[in-house]
Amino acid sequence: MSYYDTLGISKNAGSDEIKKAYRKLAMKEHPDKNPGDSSAEERFKKISHAYEVLSDSEKKNKYDRFGEAGLNNSNNFRPPEDIFSNFFNNSQFNHSHNFTQGHGNRYTNSRSHTMGNSEVQHALICSLEDLYFGKTKKIKISRKVQDINTRKIQIDSKILSIDVKKGWKNGTKIRFTGDGDRLLGHPPQDIVFIINTSPHPFFKRVNNDLSCNVSISVGESLYGFKRHIKFIDKSLVNLDVDICSPPGKFHIINEKGMPNKKGSFGDLHVYYDIEYPLNLPDENKEKLKSILP
Repeated sequence: MSYYDTLGISKNAGSDEIKKAYRKLAMKEHPDKNPGDSSAEERFKKISHAYEVLSDSEKKNKYDRFGEAGLNNSNNFRPPEDIFSNFFNNSQFNHSHNFTQGHGNRYTNSRSHTMGNSEVQHALICSLEDLYFGKTKKIKISRKVQDINTRKIQIDSKILSIDVKKGWKNGTKIRFTGDGDRLLGHPPQDIVFIINTSPHPFFKRVNNDLSCNVSISVGESLYGFKRHIKFIDKSLVNLDVDICSPPGKFHIINEKGMPNKKGSFGDLHVYYDIEYPLNLPDENKEKLKSILP
C-alpha cells in the first residue's frame, strides 16, 4: 500500500489536504483512542510515516520518483508520538485546570469542544476600577502534561499574565492558545478567560455610560440642591442643581463614564431618590398648601 493510499489521498494532493488527512486519521487511530485494539499502534505508525514523507517536499519528490527505495533509509523515521505532538503543537488547532487568583476573585468554569480541539472557559472577575484604569492580572494555572516516552501524566504549573485593557466590557474573551492540558492523542487545550464585572456599591454600567442614585429631600427636588459625588478615580463630581428634579428625572455629566476605544469617555447619569417625610406637622402642611397648587 502506498503512502497516498495509507492517508486516503491522491498523488496530486496539496499540503493542506495532506495535513487534513493526517489530522483526521491520527486522531482516529491513535492507540489512546483504541484501548484493547492491538493493531492500532501499527496503523498509527504507518499513518505517521506516510505523513512524515509526504509532508516533506524533498522526501515526497524522491518517493514519487523511486518509491520507498528512493528514501535513504526507509526505517529512519521519527517516533510516531513525536510527529503527532509536533503536528498539533504547531498547527492552528489549539485539555482540565486548577486556577488561583489573588484578592478573593473567583472563576466560573465551563468547557466547550469543537472538532479536533477543546477549550476550557473561566470567568475573569474584574472590578469596575479594573476596567476603568486597566490592570495586569497574574494567574497561576495547573495543567496536565503527558510524557511522550513514559506516557506518565504530570502536573505542570504556569503563570499567565492578562493585561486587562481600559474600557473592556462583560463578555470580552482572552484566549491562551495551547496553554492548557497536553495529553497524548489530543491537541493542546486552549484556555479562555471571559470578563465578568463584579457589582459596584455605587455605580452601574450601561455600555460606556455610568449611572448612580443620590438621595434628596422633597424641598431639594423643588428648589435645587448641591452634592458631591466621589468618582471612581477619587475625584469629586460637583452637582449644583437649581431646577426642579421630579421623580424619574436625571442629569447628565459629560465625560464621566467609562473609557472607550476612541480614547474618550462615556457619560454619567445621576438619578434622584426623593425622600418623603413620614410625618408632617399640621403647621407645615398648611404652609405647603398655601405655596403649592
